[in-house]
Amino acid sequence: MKKPELDQLIDNKEDFCKWSPETRQALRELADQYDEEMRQVNRDLGIEDDGEVPIDQPKASVSTAEVIDKFLASKRIRVKETSVRSYGETLRTFARHYPTLPTDPEPIEEYLARYGNENTTAKNVYRVLVLLYQFSSKRLGLPNPMTKVEKPGGKAKPPEHLNTTQARALIDAIQNDRERGLVYCFLGLGLRLSEARRLRVADIGEDIIQIHGKERDEPMPLISEIREALLKLTEGKQPQAYVFSGRNGQPLAASMIQIIIKQLFQRAGIRGVRSSPHTLRHSRGVITNIAGLDSFSSRRLLRHTDTSMTDRYSALNLDELRAKEEKYNPLRVLSKQTELGKTQYFAQSSSDIVSHDPAELLTELLDRLIALGQMAQQLSHALGGNGHRPEQAAQLIDELAKR
Repeated sequence: MKKPELDQLIDNKEDFCKWSPETRQALRELADQYDEEMRQVNRDLGIEDDGEVPIDQPKASVSTAEVIDKFLASKRIRVKETSVRSYGETLRTFARHYPTLPTDPEPIEEYLARYGNENTTAKNVYRVLVLLYQFSSKRLGLPNPMTKVEKPGGKAKPPEHLNTTQARALIDAIQNDRERGLVYCFLGLGLRLSEARRLRVADIGEDIIQIHGKERDEPMPLISEIREALLKLTEGKQPQAYVFSGRNGQPLAASMIQIIIKQLFQRAGIRGVRSSPHTLRHSRGVITNIAGLDSFSSRRLLRHTDTSMTDRYSALNLDELRAKEEKYNPLRVLSKQTELGKTQYFAQSSSDIVSHDPAELLTELLDRLIALGQMAQQLSHALGGNGHRPEQAAQLIDELAKR
């Protein structure tokens, strides 16, 4: 077989990927042998090597960590530091799997396949890897296998959330201050995982908390329950220390936070819902909407980055947001429902029920019937026993309305 024919075989990805790994490796070794023999012939003839490297062959083994460090350093010039940190977290996981930078598409495809049906995560990782390899190709002259890797397809799953019963069960399952702090950050404040990890002691104010978001840093309202829970985690720490920190003083590892949340879900008996900080963040939005918070305020408090909402957001100042947060924060909504003996079930929409198990649905229905019975008893008691006499009830309600 001649060298051009061999190159054509290797470059034909559709056929090349059908062969066994052993066959693919044998072809690559044969191509290497051809190249080495050609270089030897050139040396014997006194012809200098032009330095050109075939696109699928690296100049030498390159440390993935070193390339990542150079890539991140170049991004700091024009990209926000929070984005650089996000790139770093994604790429260092990649480096742990591949200490030597892969220059063939197959290892990268295998790595992306690890994320399975988590299409959004796979797409994000793919996007960052594209940036890394574009940099390494232009700056370091290394091959760019991402040109041969297809972007992960499929539609992302709709965000999952807890219903109010599950959210209360999760809070009841909390066993220590760190668990409470994390749950209050994700469910109570709607923080993203990266935002919780970046939270420092100095960010916690009297009724304001400084959040280091994806696109910008901004102050947001802070209710007393969450403030007290976070302050318990800051005792003995310096102002610039992280609220959630590991033994080395650095932010608590994302994987450790994921494990803590997963254990909480298991302890609370929550099944059929993805156990993640983002599920709790989305649950905040759902619970506040059910409680009556308008969508504009909800999106503002969740700090969505949709630029089309900027003008609408500007109409809501911090004082107005604080008033809405005091009233609609999920921790207070859930607490109020508990104090009323779950009598606010009637206000929940059918979208708040995520189970399709008949046994679970029957339990939910019975709970709501009981809650309605309790509400009727409380209303009758509030009306002085006159709930069965419409004219007296109407008169009493009118009197109450005037107060």
